[in-house]
Amino acid sequence: MAESVPSLPTTLSGSALYVGKIVIQQGATDGTAYSRDWGASVVNQITTDHGDLSGLADDDHVQYHNDTRGDVRYLYKENTTEFIPDGDYEPATKKYVDDSIITGSSPLTTKGDLYTFNTDNARLAVGTDGYYLVADSGETTGLRYIGENTELAFACSDETSDLTTGEKISIDMPYDMTITRVYASVTTAPVGSTLQIDVEDEGVSILNAVLSIAVSTNNAETSSFSGATTSYSMSKGDLLTIDIDQIGTTTAGAGLVVHLVGVKTV
Repeated sequence: MAESVPSLPTTLSGSALYVGKIVIQQGATDGTAYSRDWGASVVNQITTDHGDLSGLADDDHVQYHNDTRGDVRYLYKENTTEFIPDGDYEPATKKYVDDSIITGSSPLTTKGDLYTFNTDNARLAVGTDGYYLVADSGETTGLRYIGENTELAFACSDETSDLTTGEKISIDMPYDMTITRVYASVTTAPVGSTLQIDVEDEGVSILNAVLSIAVSTNNAETSSFSGATTSYSMSKGDLLTIDIDQIGTTTAGAGLVVHLVGVKTV
């Protein structure tokens, strides 16, 4: 039970005091007397356990990161959402990196294969020993292997004597070679009829048609080989022969040299 007391002096109303049985509230203009069991001791209430504080779960300070605000701003170890960076120095998730580098399984199957691309990831099979890689826009991947370029040149006569028909060159091939072009030239052009030349492998022509130097012309070439193919392969040790099948009827022609151009294979 409380009862009012007369107005308090400023000295007492300016602070909270415990004076005997009178309690004066700070800022009050009068006093209130309380009846209580004054025999009981007054206990000083001090909180020593942080868990006893109230309001700990309140989100009162947005400048501090909690899990929700941190998840929005930072990637974390257990992240399950792909993050796609849009700045040079932003991080990215493993999934984004994997998807950006390789789509699907690797097409490589053999030692020495190269990982290339046309409209999708592609395999360029390992080349033949001794071959080297060159750019070629005609290939699906823009690349291909080729062997060492080589050329064999054969003088089938002297420079001035009239040509005659028959076998002019007989030689074993010094190495494996894929022939891609046959070129023939003369110092004196045939007149009256064409000059016709054949190149043979073990007695069989490697050309799709004999090579003809036209009347009053000093050279001719072909890249059409047996079976209408664009190349012909000869092996080391194969017998290579060069024959003159026809000469000019008015002027035979003179100074014939035949060139075999292609790729040396190992």
